[in-house]
Amino acid sequence: MKHINKFFILFFSLLIFSTYSCEETFEEINTDPDNPVEVPNKLLLPSAQTFTAYGMAGSDLAWYASVWIQHTAGVWNQMENADKLTDINSQLANNIWRFQLYSGSMMDLKQLMDQASEQGANSYVGIAKILMAYNLGIATDTWGRIPYSEALQGTANIKPVFDSQESIYQNIQTLLDEGISSLQSATDAPSADDIIYGGNLNAWIKAAYALKARYHNHLSNIDANGSAQSALAALQNAFDSSDDDFLYRGFNNNATGENPWYQFENDRDQHCVSASFVAMLEGLNDPRLPIYALPVPGLGTIVGGPNAQSTDQAGALYSKWGSTLVTASSPLPMMTYVEQKFIEAEAELRLGNTANATAAYEIAIGEAMRKVGVSEEDIATYVAQESVSPATLTLQHIITQKYISQFVMESLEAYNDWRRTDVITLTNPAGPIPVRFPYPTTEYDYNLENVPNATVNDGVWWDDGSED
Repeated sequence: MKHINKFFILFFSLLIFSTYSCEETFEEINTDPDNPVEVPNKLLLPSAQTFTAYGMAGSDLAWYASVWIQHTAGVWNQMENADKLTDINSQLANNIWRFQLYSGSMMDLKQLMDQASEQGANSYVGIAKILMAYNLGIATDTWGRIPYSEALQGTANIKPVFDSQESIYQNIQTLLDEGISSLQSATDAPSADDIIYGGNLNAWIKAAYALKARYHNHLSNIDANGSAQSALAALQNAFDSSDDDFLYRGFNNNATGENPWYQFENDRDQHCVSASFVAMLEGLNDPRLPIYALPVPGLGTIVGGPNAQSTDQAGALYSKWGSTLVTASSPLPMMTYVEQKFIEAEAELRLGNTANATAAYEIAIGEAMRKVGVSEEDIATYVAQESVSPATLTLQHIITQKYISQFVMESLEAYNDWRRTDVITLTNPAGPIPVRFPYPTTEYDYNLENVPNATVNDGVWWDDGSED
């Protein structure tokens, strides 16, 4: 990651200070405070949540995906290079892999699972397993094969094997099931240290079921009917409304605590709204366009940026995303009711249940538009269009509307859908759009014998059915 992550330094300094300033006694006088042997659950949990949201779901991986799936275009520096495919190498996500994923969120979560299990703190065990599943999902969808079965052992194993994506997906479902079971048996609960749900264990259970549906649905090319049936079964216990959304709520208006999408644009100004995305919304008479994109200063009109064709610092020529869409304190969506309803629509359609699919699809569109402030009258007018709600619903309609709803902070899942379904047509004049991220330099330097022989143009297992 090329930007300096000041957020973590201040966040954890303040968190640790505020927590320990309230402690009046020490359990053991002989404990060296500069070398703690155990980090309390109430510190591990927010650390893992912040690494997960900021590092895995909300920064470099998502920014690159946004450009590649043409929600945005890169107009300067890092994102311009991403758009022109000139920096797609092993340095791309090196720091994400090293510091945010394996020594960050996943190491925190492993320690939390282990020590909370010993303490009988089932709420922390359950939440940690759900978050571990979420991290594995982002990692394997991004890279394909990844280390897990032999990973997180420190110096005991510095050359872990890369597990198949099929086995990682099995682990994801097992972790979610175990997390649900732990939460259902919990007699404890976190409180303010749970930045996502504030210790609401029922909300975590719903989120786990929603994630189960997501990862079942990703296997549509592997087992079309089975994946649909499993997704629908999970959804019976998932979100009831957008009030249940799985959101990271820890951002604030301080310069070092801002939402990473806001922070990156405010500091670097490297994205604009993609011309192809603007054209899609214009073609559908979508009332979200003036919410999603700002007029270019001096012109008063919305102008999308052409992907892979911008010159240095061309951002002033094109529209930025809407100022109300991403603010400094905006929560980061990790799984939403809107996504859940689109999954339901897709799964029902695969099973031939067109009426059920259409009902879920229209609920998803309406809810997505309400969340960004579209009026009920405009929603009704939009949905009444044949181009939006045809006589015969197709996968093209579902994925197109899902893709629009995911602008701008849900680009990673839009990237998954684009690769999985191939129904959004994207072209890049610079060359083929990558269908996975490159493995990081550190793995080639220290674990070369285990790194899969895959390029950014090789599909992952759930995409093409092959394992590297």
